[in-house]
Amino acid sequence: METLLRKPGALPGATALEQARQTGRFTPIHDAWWSAARKAHGDKEGTKAPIEVLLLHRRIPHEHLVAGLAASLPVGALTADAVAWRPARPPNPMMMPPRLSPRNPLPWPR
Repeated sequence: METLLRKPGALPGATALEQARQTGRFTPIHDAWWSAARKAHGDKEGTKAPIEVLLLHRRIPHEHLVAGLAASLPVGALTADAVAWRPARPPNPMMMPPRLSPRNPLPWPR
């Protein structure tokens, strides 16, 4: 896959792409996102973006990437970073607001 980043024009006929389609790892939402990325960024840069998304599969679960693709497509966030951010990510407890209680009535100091 890293080779395809240097030569993105090889992606449309790549064996890896065909294998990903056959196994369901490259879904119709991937295709729609890729098409929108090419339209927005041109063929070369627009084809690099889905390659970067495919590389994200190494560290992010497939269903989260598909959710990220689906969420980023309608708003035009056509980068791998936007897909990786995805709303399907489990909440980070450090980013959650503190719970209010009688001992902690306000989430900020007075």
